[in-house]
Amino acid sequence: MKRPLHTINLIVFYGALWGVLEATLGYALQFTPPFFSGMIMFPIASALLMALYLQTGSRRAMFAAGLLAAAIKSVNLLMPLMAWRTLTPMIAIVLESLMLASLVALIVNKPVRSQITGFVVASLSWRALFLGVMALRYAMSGFLFADLANMQTILSFVVYQGLAGAGIAFLAYRVVHWVMMDKGLRLRPFPAVSASLLGIAVVLTIFL
Repeated sequence: MKRPLHTINLIVFYGALWGVLEATLGYALQFTPPFFSGMIMFPIASALLMALYLQTGSRRAMFAAGLLAAAIKSVNLLMPLMAWRTLTPMIAIVLESLMLASLVALIVNKPVRSQITGFVVASLSWRALFLGVMALRYAMSGFLFADLANMQTILSFVVYQGLAGAGIAFLAYRVVHWVMMDKGLRLRPFPAVSASLLGIAVVLTIFL
């Protein structure tokens, strides 16, 4: 029973940490140029999920942590905000975790070229899928997402930001791998710490 409980504890810890960073850093990045903000959160998410995978070896755990981070964000649906202001980042979180979990086999314990390929495909794919969802939203509601305005904005969002984000994510992964695998330094949070971090993430999401 220790192994499943250990994995669940790590899922809660990393998912909650992602939720905290979304509520704080993600909120602050709203006030920066879109190109800059678009390059930051994916590498952070990838670093967290790769760290989780290195400790659990589970793609399901990676996706579960993403679902938890999205669930934390969903707290805002209970507040007087436009639903899509909350659903949009939730969709991004789920797609990021889905693509990283799907492509982790190309990254962990693979040559550098394969690692770079994995991050590039993951970064471009989640963005392309995200724009597909936004295009469907436009067809249903008539609301045009800014990055769908023209071909230039589409290329900027998917290709330019995607490649930049993939590069930073690759560098972040190398650091995480060096710390955890080469130096043997791994986070081993107590369940109470993970639960507390989850509560903090919820509170910060409500008030920020």
